[in-house]
Amino acid sequence: MKKNIDIYYKAAINLGRVPIIIGTIIFLLWLITHEFLLNLAGAITIFLGFFSVCLGLISLSIYIYKSKVNSIKNSKAKIFKAIAILLINFPLALSFIMISSYIDSTFTIIIDNQSNRTIKNIHVSEFNHVNDLPNVLAHTKVSHHLHFQSEGEINYSLSIDDIKHTGILFGYITSGVHGEAQITINNFIQVTVDSNTTFM
Repeated sequence: MKKNIDIYYKAAINLGRVPIIIGTIIFLLWLITHEFLLNLAGAITIFLGFFSVCLGLISLSIYIYKSKVNSIKNSKAKIFKAIAILLINFPLALSFIMISSYIDSTFTIIIDNQSNRTIKNIHVSEFNHVNDLPNVLAHTKVSHHLHFQSEGEINYSLSIDDIKHTGILFGYITSGVHGEAQITINNFIQVTVDSNTTFM
């Protein structure tokens, strides 16, 4: 009888563990590859994981009920272990979503100074916020990773020999978009911008 009842406990444990294992593997693979199909696989895993946890809680409830009916003693630690494995799926899934969203909303700004002058007063501005970037020495290429707080046009400004240069970095950004822009300053002190954005 106890062996038959234990099936419900083992089912609850497995229904909690499987989404954790599969979700973690998919997330780690996505961190390495940033493959879009892994985003889709992760979303499906979270959706199915929710039902898996619900089934696990039902199975655990049946186990507890049948144990009491048949006067089988269970340690509280054993029950709490199963509950912890099942419920940890929720904060873990939320963490994966928040981390992936943060990474996916990152904009990379590259400044390629091919001239023999130092680039100063570099600013990347959005509607209500300005990002101040450090000076870029001659013949130096640097990258910055930014998160913009509003939607709309993103502009840049910089100074070369006290002459200010301004322009548009991204024509328009909105939620669910990330991108990369390169500002190149050549030997003739000409400033060019090459940018692109993609949806997550």
